Amino acid sequence: MRLLLVRHGETDWNAERRIQGVTDVPLNDTGRRQALRLRRRLAGLAIDAVYTSDLCRSLETARIVVGSHPFPARPGAARSRDRAVRAAENGPTPAEDGPTPAEDGPTPAARPPVPLRSTAALREIRFGRWEGFTWAELEAAGHGPWLAAWLSGQPCAAPGGGETREEADARMDHFLSSMFPRHADDTVLVVSHGGALRLLIARLLGEPVRGWGRVRLANAALTEVVIHAGGPVRFTRINDVSHLQ
Repeated sequence: MRLLLVRHGETDWNAERRIQGVTDVPLNDTGRRQALRLRRRLAGLAIDAVYTSDLCRSLETARIVVGSHPFPARPGAARSRDRAVRAAENGPTPAEDGPTPAEDGPTPAARPPVPLRSTAALREIRFGRWEGFTWAELEAAGHGPWLAAWLSGQPCAAPGGGETREEADARMDHFLSSMFPRHADDTVLVVSHGGALRLLIARLLGEPVRGWGRVRLANAALTEVVIHAGGPVRFTRINDVSHLQ
C-alpha cells in the first residue's frame, strides 16, 4: 500500500497557535490556497481511495484536493472501498462524492471521482477543556511542565475531558490495521490532523507515542509511505511542503 498522509490546510486557530482538538474550526483563505496547491501536485496520481477526518477543516481540505476531476485509472487496482470503510468504522458509511465503481468489468481509461469517505477515527486528539487556548496562555497559567512532557512524548495525563496520546494512537492504529488488508495494493490518500498523523507516523517509524515529538507536520504537508505485509515500512517523504513554495 502506498499511503499519502496529508495534514489539513491552515485555519485561523493554527495561525494564532490555538489548540483546536475536536473543535470544528474551518479553513481560512490560506488553508484553501494550500489545498489547491496540493491538488495540483497530486493531479497525475492514480489514487484508489480517499479517507478523511469528519472535522470540517480536514473534510474541506480533502474535498478541494479530490475536486470534481477523475484521477487516472491504474490497471489492476483493487476496488473494495466500501468494505474497507465498513471495517475502519465498524459500520457502513455512504460515499459523499458519487457512486462506488463496480468491482467487476473492464478498467476504463479514466475513473469517476474517487468517493471521499469521512470518519471520526481520523479526528484530532481531543484536548478537552484546553481547546481554544494558545500554548502561551497555558504556559502562563503554570502548565509549562505538562506541555513539555506532552510534546516530547514523555508520560503524562490527558487534559481534563481530553484524550491521552495512547488512546489516540490506538485509534489511528486500529484505522490503519482495518484498512490495510483491503487496500494492500492501492494508493490511499488520508487527510487528518497534526497530532493524529504525528502519532501514526511515529508508530510506523517504530516509536509509538514516545517518538511523536520528533515528527513535524506543517499545514497541507505531504508524507508518503509504502507498506508491505510482512515487510519493512519505507518512507519516501515526510512533511514535504515543496508544493507550497
